[in-house]
Amino acid sequence: MKKTLFSILFTCILAAGAWAQNMNDALLFSDQNLYGTARSVALGNAMTALGGDIGSVTINPAGSAIGNYSQITLTPNVSLVTTNNGYAPIAGAGITDWNKSSYSRFSMPNLGVVVNFDVADAGLKRMSFGILSNATNNHLNRANVWGINDYTSITGALAVKASDLDVSADVLNDASAYNQFGGGYWDVILGRRATLIESFDGVNNYYAGAAENLGLNPDGSTNIYTGGPLNQEYYRFEYGYKHDLVFNFGMNFSDKFFLGVNLGVPTFAYHSKYTLSETAVDPGDFETGLVDASYTYTYDAQGEGVYAKVGFIWLPAPGLRIGAAAQSPTLFNITDVFRLGGSTKFLAGGSQSGNELSPKNEYSYNLCAPGITSVGLAYTFGGFGLVSADWERTYYRGMYLSDADPSWGKETFKDANADIARYLRGANAFRVGAEFKLTPEFALRGGWTWKGDPQYGSAFTTQSYSAGLGYSSPGSFFLDLAARLTEYPAVAYYPYADYVDGYRSMSVDSNRSLADFVLTLGWRF
Repeated sequence: MKKTLFSILFTCILAAGAWAQNMNDALLFSDQNLYGTARSVALGNAMTALGGDIGSVTINPAGSAIGNYSQITLTPNVSLVTTNNGYAPIAGAGITDWNKSSYSRFSMPNLGVVVNFDVADAGLKRMSFGILSNATNNHLNRANVWGINDYTSITGALAVKASDLDVSADVLNDASAYNQFGGGYWDVILGRRATLIESFDGVNNYYAGAAENLGLNPDGSTNIYTGGPLNQEYYRFEYGYKHDLVFNFGMNFSDKFFLGVNLGVPTFAYHSKYTLSETAVDPGDFETGLVDASYTYTYDAQGEGVYAKVGFIWLPAPGLRIGAAAQSPTLFNITDVFRLGGSTKFLAGGSQSGNELSPKNEYSYNLCAPGITSVGLAYTFGGFGLVSADWERTYYRGMYLSDADPSWGKETFKDANADIARYLRGANAFRVGAEFKLTPEFALRGGWTWKGDPQYGSAFTTQSYSAGLGYSSPGSFFLDLAARLTEYPAVAYYPYADYVDGYRSMSVDSNRSLADFVLTLGWRF
């Protein structure tokens, strides 16, 4: 288990790649997990052909024109994320430790009003105007896992990257280095200033990690290796929402054809933080006297955008409803901010302990998120219930990133946009829902959603299962409850790059599920 300084190919630290906006960032901020009201959630959001509910308006603008009533809704929600996390000291060689993590958070995924009023007795009979906010994504995620590793260390990975940069320790140790080098090298600057890495052999542009010892190879070259077993702990926390503020206009033609348009103003805020801590099982194994070391990466993004959407619902026969909607690409302006932190502690007589927090690195850019189309079919059984099904298509190949400075345009992101064109394709989603009237006041509901991945298709799917109960009073008040479980595809995190010949660096496998408990309070008038 040795590394030779001149035979290393260092790749990017995957978990800290947000200093170079890429295809994955575009996917993260384009993804949707629809919320709305408790009724729409319980029905699996299969609302393209149904309408009549404020939660449906984001899906099909014509939904506001269904029914001869106005309405106000308020929807609080509690989300509970659960992850099963597996730790592997050598990626791909098998999980050695498992841990389960849970976290809950309150939100308000729906708030809105739709006003519906008479126009004439025939032709254009009614019109509706609405202002509403519906959540279209929830990034809640938490992972925490630990295990023993005596093969690699994040300090070793940073040392290799610093050696590849080939500048002196004095340069890296100066706070002004953050201004001299791009954000892609801030990790090694922080590593040097926090004593995660040190120069060696009197040649100050070669580096070794705080968890590494020095030796000699048979040919006399320097051999650098992890000094002993480390207790590594990985912690990752993400949260954030995307909300669509929608200005809606709908029209009812002869109670047979309903047309609607939306002007959507989506906003999102996303926060993520990961920390990798390394504690020496026996500090005496390490020439530096390492007791513990930590590396933290914090990333925040905020964005706002605009899109247009048009849709219709047609009632060709009693009980039968056909709907379709088309949404333009969304134009986002996004601001990213990342920050790094690091610390070390050594035994007395060893290396000097360090603690460093980098400046904030901020960058603004544009994203053209993909257009979306959906078609739906529904059938209502008089006062007994209904069934509904949707097919939705998201055109990810139409995405692109561009510089906030118009003079640069797409040139800044030519590699990321080439990846989008090469690796992504349109993704399908299917939604089904059913409602059964227990009494004129009470309804039982259920739904299912299946969503494919734009890169891996049906091999990498997200599925949701939902159920709910609705109450509609003889007066204006109604109340809906829903519970939904969303199961996401398994993902792997690689906190630092492979850098030892013959060995992969550590990895964390994570399986996430998100439970939402939704309540809608509503009034019709």
